[in-house]
Amino acid sequence: MSPWPCGCRGSSGSSDLSSPRKGKNRQRTRRLQMFRHFTALLCAVLLLCAFGVTPASAGKVWKLGHTLPKDTPEDLAIQDFARRVGELTNGAIKIKVFPAMQLGDWTVMQQRVSMGGLEMATQPPSSQADKRISFLYFPYLFKNVAMLQKNLAVGAPFRTALDQLFIGQNIYPVTYVPLFFGGVGSKTLPKDWDKPGAPKGIKLRVPNDPSFALHAESMGYQPTPIPMSDTFTALQTGIVDGVLGFGAVGNYVNYRDLVKYYIPLNDFIQLWPVMINLKLWEGLPEAQKKAVTQAAGELEARRYADFTALDASYRSKLQQAGVSVVDVSPEVIDAFAKAAREQCWPALSEKIDKTWISKALESITE
Repeated sequence: MSPWPCGCRGSSGSSDLSSPRKGKNRQRTRRLQMFRHFTALLCAVLLLCAFGVTPASAGKVWKLGHTLPKDTPEDLAIQDFARRVGELTNGAIKIKVFPAMQLGDWTVMQQRVSMGGLEMATQPPSSQADKRISFLYFPYLFKNVAMLQKNLAVGAPFRTALDQLFIGQNIYPVTYVPLFFGGVGSKTLPKDWDKPGAPKGIKLRVPNDPSFALHAESMGYQPTPIPMSDTFTALQTGIVDGVLGFGAVGNYVNYRDLVKYYIPLNDFIQLWPVMINLKLWEGLPEAQKKAVTQAAGELEARRYADFTALDASYRSKLQQAGVSVVDVSPEVIDAFAKAAREQCWPALSEKIDKTWISKALESITE
């Protein structure tokens, strides 16, 4: 009877002696392969770290939402910002831009960035989570571009106070970009248009925000809160005689067939924060933070140049469309700013947070 009950035949004597050697060779081969894989992985990690990239952050794709239509100057600038972040991080962070409120309106996007459901957004700031943010819509917070840039420079007291409002919502504002200074568009030239408080005889459409209504009254207009979607019809039917809340671009694009005068009073600034989720920001390597900050600085510089040139361009377009653009002197702007600050700021501060607002306003320098 065979000693191999399963019918298997035993190996010859010579084969039995070579089996341990074969096993050891296979083990050495496996160890060598594992060592090579480990070495390759280690080299890859070291290479990534040399460029400020960690395995956890490599190949990220962030979403960045904003509210303006595709291919507008603002959208193109934001697209370039996204491209620059990719370049400066060697592809570690990729940003896909979603224009035209594809990811929600400004209140929704800001909330999503705060909660971490959206990486980035740039838009009008929402005061839904913190009403103190509405002070950015105070009339004559800034009277000109130089004053705006000075107070929004990194490290400026006003910028620091503003940053803290967003940080308190789990949002890091990497920069702020200007869109336009506001003015008054009207079907007729207001009486005593250059005298604050003098009755203008004009019913003025204003956004549904207390700061705009108080400001209109301080200038001598009769404010009528109307949604933007209904403003054209209100102008067309005579419910109102003019509009507040737009710059030269907005008056040209929306109302050039209705308004006959545009008064560039620089009464408020449309300022957009470029927001990133705070926890996401804090988790980035320093090299990536530096890269994003650099790209944001380039975006900011471009937007200051663009919005100044765009304003001048659209004033010219308004004139070509038959709209008279009133020449407003710095002295007139100073007079309106003084009236707004004396009459509007105290009342608005009481409604929001008098102590905090007072400190923030005191930090603004001319």
